This record gives sequence, structure tokens and C-alpha cells, in this order.
Amino acid sequence: RRPPRSTLFPSTTLFRSRPHRWEEAAVLEWAAKERPDSGVIHYWVGCLAQRGKNDAASRKAWLRAVQCEPKLAGAHRNLGYQWFFNERDSVKAWPHYKAALAAGETDPHLIEEAQFVLCHLGKLNERLALLQASYKRDPACDKLTRFLVCALCDTGRYAEAVKLMRTAEFSPWEGERTLAIRYAEAMTAMARLALRKARFDEAEKLYNQALEIPENLGHARSVLGNDAHVLYGLGLSAWMQGDASLADAYWERAA
Repeated sequence: RRPPRSTLFPSTTLFRSRPHRWEEAAVLEWAAKERPDSGVIHYWVGCLAQRGKNDAASRKAWLRAVQCEPKLAGAHRNLGYQWFFNERDSVKAWPHYKAALAAGETDPHLIEEAQFVLCHLGKLNERLALLQASYKRDPACDKLTRFLVCALCDTGRYAEAVKLMRTAEFSPWEGERTLAIRYAEAMTAMARLALRKARFDEAEKLYNQALEIPENLGHARSVLGNDAHVLYGLGLSAWMQGDASLADAYWERAA
């Protein structure tokens, strides 16, 4: 099933693609004068200014675009991107991302950027809800599923994160280690909870599972991986059960 077509790039009868040539710039200038209330025209004026790395001019054009057409998702997204990724201002960026999402836009790039902004703002539950809705709509989107795993871990929902990591199929990414790290994090977190409740067998099982990466995550264990936290937990479990020699052995390996 193909995902819905993105509407972040508003269509116009003026161009067959994004404007970039001098002739198209002239047409845009003329069109902006002829149709000053067209948000789409101002949107493309901003895109052309951004192509020339003129942030001030592009921001002015995109602000004019959303004044003309408040539901123009692409202009809101571009303003949000400028504020967050260029200016590092998540407070000013979020209203624009929120407006783009409210317009019904479901482009994966928009959702990826919006979840970064929410994370930066500390709105972890709102971020989680956004990614859960995205996963329900398109469970085959590999990148957003990875972000959903991270969001579940960041809100302490480790069992759900592990279930997702064990059932979803992830494509191999060169150099990607996020899922392996999150898997170990989730398993050790659940193991620590089991230790607090004196469920030692369960804790040891969880710690040992943290040392094995499921094949569906798309990558193997790194030779540079550090298992110190897991080994420390296994040692702690052994020590709490009165086996000091086994605990020392685990802690020596952890050190």
C-alpha cells in the first residue's frame, strides 16, 4: 500500500516543477503582483528566496502565504523548520508545525521534524501520541516506527517498546545502532523493576535477553558495544541471592 501523496508542495498551474530559473522568477514576481492574496504564489516566492539562501526574504514570503491561506501546510512547515533547525527556537517553531499537522498533512518528513520539536519542548506524551497515530496510519514507515520505539522508551513504556521491536520488521541501516541501544535499555529497565520486586529469575532472564539483539531489528551486535550495565545488573541479581562469587565474576567483566 502506497502512503498518501504529500501536499507539502502546493501545486500551481504556473510551473511543472519547483521554480528555479530566471524566467520562472520573473513569472513569480508578476504573479505576486497580479494575485497578492494567493498563498501558493507567496509560498513559491519564499522557496525561490530560500534557494538563494535569503532566510529573511523567504520567511517574509511564507508568513504572507499563511496570512493569505492559514491552512497552507507547506508554508507552515518551512517556517517551523527555519525556527527550529536554523534558529534553534522550538517555542516559535511548534505553532507552525502544529498548524501544518492540523491541516491534515501526514508527510513522514513533517512528522519526523514535529516529533523532534515536541521532544525539545519536553512534550513527550504529545510526541508519543503523534507517532502512535502515524504508526496506526502507516505501520510500514520504517523511520517513524524507530522514533515510536524511542518515544515509548522515553515515557517509560518499555514493555510496549520491546513488543514493537520484536514484531516490526526494520530495514538495515549502515551505522544504525539506535534500536540495539533502545532494546538493551528497555530490557534492563524491566529487569531492574523485577529486581526491586525480588523476582530474581525474571530479572536474570531479562538481563540475558538484553545481550541478544533480535534479527528483525536489521543489524547485529556491535563489536564495540558496551554491556557493562547489563553485566552489573546480573551481578547485582546474583549478590542479592547470596552468590557473591558469581556477582564478583559479573562485575569483573563489567569493569
